[in-house]
Amino acid sequence: ARTHMKTKDRTSHRISILWGGDCPEALSTFHTATSIRLALARSGYRQVALVECGALHWIDSLTRETDVAICSSAGPLGEGGALPGLLEMLGLPYVGNSVSACAIAQRKSDFKIYCHGLGLKTPEWDILHQPSDARDVAERLHYPFFVKPNSQGDSFGVSLVQSPDALDTAVQ
Repeated sequence: ARTHMKTKDRTSHRISILWGGDCPEALSTFHTATSIRLALARSGYRQVALVECGALHWIDSLTRETDVAICSSAGPLGEGGALPGLLEMLGLPYVGNSVSACAIAQRKSDFKIYCHGLGLKTPEWDILHQPSDARDVAERLHYPFFVKPNSQGDSFGVSLVQSPDALDTAVQ
């Protein structure tokens, strides 16, 4: 369960914005973190640190110097739920998705199944297990459609496939 910060004036909150991760979209999390930092500064928050989540040396200072963390990291660490899980274990309040929300949303196929179980409509989709099955899957989906890696964040690896000619490149 998340903990809640006691109300303080904005100048005394110590906020850490956690960014990075072992994934292609790590750099985009830095841009997100700097935008969040700027918005907080404009809102009067003065003690805002950007913390790169790489080697574990940052955890000790985080627990001593942070009132609340903002999760902006990516990959298994952020979107996969490891970082929110760590923050919950440390008892640090944080802004971002819960561990269970991360676990469900990280893998697109799991999220589609979850949505279907709730009765939510989603665009037609299929899972491609082998590149050699691409033509069969394409026949079921009908052109145009998107090809996405199952567990990649942001828009990395997403291809719009408008014809059979573009299919082989999209699934590689």
